[in-house]
Amino acid sequence: MFYVKKDASGVWDIPENFSPELNGRFHDGPATFSEDGNTIIYTRSAMRNERKRLVNENNENQFYLYTSTKENDTWSEPKELPFNSKDFSVGHPTLSKDGKTLYFSSDMPGGYGGSDIYKSNYEDGNWSEPINLGKTVNTPGNEVFPYIAKDGTLYFSSEGHQNLGGLDVFFSQNNAGIWGAPVNLAYPLNSSRDDFAFVLNENDTTGFVSSNRNEVDRIFEFTKVPPVFIVKGMASIKPGNEPVEGVSINLVNLTDLDSATTTTGKDGKFKFNLLPSKSYKISGSKEGFFTVSKSFKTSKQSEEKEIDLVFEIDEIVESDSGTGSGNPDDGGATANKTYDIGEVFYDYNDASIRQDAKPTLNKLVTMLKDNPKISIEIQSHCDSRGGNAFNKELSNRRAASVVKYLTSSGINSNRLTSKGFGESQLVNKCIDGVECTEAQHQQNRRTEFIVLRKGES
Repeated sequence: MFYVKKDASGVWDIPENFSPELNGRFHDGPATFSEDGNTIIYTRSAMRNERKRLVNENNENQFYLYTSTKENDTWSEPKELPFNSKDFSVGHPTLSKDGKTLYFSSDMPGGYGGSDIYKSNYEDGNWSEPINLGKTVNTPGNEVFPYIAKDGTLYFSSEGHQNLGGLDVFFSQNNAGIWGAPVNLAYPLNSSRDDFAFVLNENDTTGFVSSNRNEVDRIFEFTKVPPVFIVKGMASIKPGNEPVEGVSINLVNLTDLDSATTTTGKDGKFKFNLLPSKSYKISGSKEGFFTVSKSFKTSKQSEEKEIDLVFEIDEIVESDSGTGSGNPDDGGATANKTYDIGEVFYDYNDASIRQDAKPTLNKLVTMLKDNPKISIEIQSHCDSRGGNAFNKELSNRRAASVVKYLTSSGINSNRLTSKGFGESQLVNKCIDGVECTEAQHQQNRRTEFIVLRKGES
């Protein structure tokens, strides 16, 4: 551990050894201090003695947490925290402002995978058993380098949440004991490489972050600026990510009822500046393609400053009624194109729309409202298990139940028809008598639609 100060002209001076009493022969790493600066908790290599590292049965050296206090400008002999173990690492400590809660990273057993963020409370002169912060904060990937700000906001780096690449810095706020969904601090603080060890200065407007965005780990200084609200994204063709040129992107401010429009270039990208505390709807349309839309809100908080949207524009292709996507065994024709609705599951021998299917069907409702000229046919399919007549009747009822849900959601019934195919249009080898996995059978239990009429543009 080293420290560095700025000289009279504001230039960083030469780094100096922080403490001969605390720095050892191997790694001495991230540290945190009590409010008065007289207690330190820091990370270091687990030691067998002064000259040898402690290794586990796999010959791995773990990281431990140590604490020391300062008296007369001298640090005491470091002491281990009670939850150190040669079987896992604990490190990257950060103390709450009152010094009563310690947050740290560990790969101890019982987590969600990789390294997780834990906390320990200082009670009756001792640190309590570590408590995992839960699956909202932690993921199957690595969560490391926590930092608790004076207002109680938790900052940490993660490779498991949606990020720009490598480790990104996120923050989460605690409300009545529940950690909120982590928010990515976004570019330019985060990059496509590893960004970690975020800390704020006392003024809460400047701080430091480490990053290897320039190929090697370096410390960067930053200044917080007022939030800038931007929406950006790309129009692409399903199922890949090929950008679409000439898509009209329309942004409507639903709060103030004004709007703005742009057209995508060859890269398919678009971008708008937004206002805080507003409701917006953004839609993308192009001749011969489905119009798609998404709604969102901005807030006064900096976590809303970037809203990244991707429009997957799908071409509209008409097909004849009664044609489907499988391999028809009844002499029927194959549709020119079918469109997957998504996962619409039903209980056994039941055609009722389950609660978990409604979010998927609501997306179809939105698509139909965005494209008021098209007419579609809802198609339901079964796997080969069960009799042909039973499956035919069940699939008919299930397709009809989807149509009923759409009409109850405001879609004109004149635009909708339904058809059940039973097991007549399987998409794989799983016919009667062929042994298949449940996943293979599930491929045949599907709900789709075809476009019967595009209507006018």
